[in-house]
Amino acid sequence: MTTQGRRPPGRPGGVPPADGAGGSRALLRNRDFQALWTSRFCAGLGKESGEVAYPLLVLVLVGSAAQAGAIGAAQAATAMVASVAGGALADRANRRAVLLICDLGRLVLLALFTALLLTGHASVLRVLCVAVCSAALAGIANPVAMAAVKQLVPAAQLADAAAQNQVRLFGTTALGAPFAGSLFHLGRAFPFAVEALTYLAASALLMSVRRPMQADRDDGGRWTLRGAVSGFAVLARHPILRPMMAWILGFNFPIPKTLRA
Repeated sequence: MTTQGRRPPGRPGGVPPADGAGGSRALLRNRDFQALWTSRFCAGLGKESGEVAYPLLVLVLVGSAAQAGAIGAAQAATAMVASVAGGALADRANRRAVLLICDLGRLVLLALFTALLLTGHASVLRVLCVAVCSAALAGIANPVAMAAVKQLVPAAQLADAAAQNQVRLFGTTALGAPFAGSLFHLGRAFPFAVEALTYLAASALLMSVRRPMQADRDDGGRWTLRGAVSGFAVLARHPILRPMMAWILGFNFPIPKTLRA
């Protein structure tokens, strides 16, 4: 028996493995995942720029670093609390509908807030209300979008998808502050008008995702108040997460992201 024509081990039939560069290229060709990823990039860029623009606006309105820090702390606290509720909704509600409601809700909210700024009716209380509501919608949307990835990406590509999501996270975080600062230099209303447009783009991209974003559930997936609150109980009892959350809130209050940038 000759060895001529024998194929290398580990690649039966000459088919390359699904991981590595081949898996990355296949992920890039995954239209639904890339549409979701780009949608979340747009929404994330709007969210990160808003985290800078709201405290910066307060500094311009009243010149108080303490009030600007309070805005930043309120945003961080609201996003963390809402993310627990978002995690409960991720398996119990239509993920596409939840994401669209969050994005369109922020679109309407920022459009109205831009109108208030243009007409000179902005106040610290109104800035706080808009910032908190926007942070709540962002907190709900983030875990829902993360849960949808498993339905759009094969198991062999989940690691590559997670890596690409980290690129999105760090990218929007790095771009948010200079993006907001540059727009704020043009006028007070510019950062919020552009933020509204990012949510419009995110919604349009989300509508282009063709595949379903969640698996069928045999138990009906009913949402219950107890199920949503249980996540808060876990955070309150956790010996690491509880002090970590307190540190994050305390750090954001005296040193808002606007001043750190």
